[in-house]
Amino acid sequence: MKGCKPQGIYAISTDGGATHLAATTLSRWAVEAAADIPDFQAKRIRSGVETILAAAMISTEIRGRLQSHGISGVQARHYDGHDYLEQKLSALKTLFGLLDGTEKSNVLPFRAA
Repeated sequence: MKGCKPQGIYAISTDGGATHLAATTLSRWAVEAAADIPDFQAKRIRSGVETILAAAMISTEIRGRLQSHGISGVQARHYDGHDYLEQKLSALKTLFGLLDGTEKSNVLPFRAA
């Protein structure tokens, strides 16, 4: 987050933190970064992240919480107040290592946008 040089209310922003980064901006950046990938669709990033983390043996629950999927069931919705920050951070570090190449994977990096 420090690398984003956060200012204002929103750390990831294109206007100095006044508003959050729009999904359309992220999609545009993703399409530009993947220009050499035939038939690329930004919506496939989410399923790709899910697949990579599943292959890295990150649990379904943590993957769901990390990607803000709806966690269902009475226990999850009403009784479990834990934020799962440590588990989500661990999953993100694993994902970063796989994408960065510091962990063995068959993931191909995007070219710099």
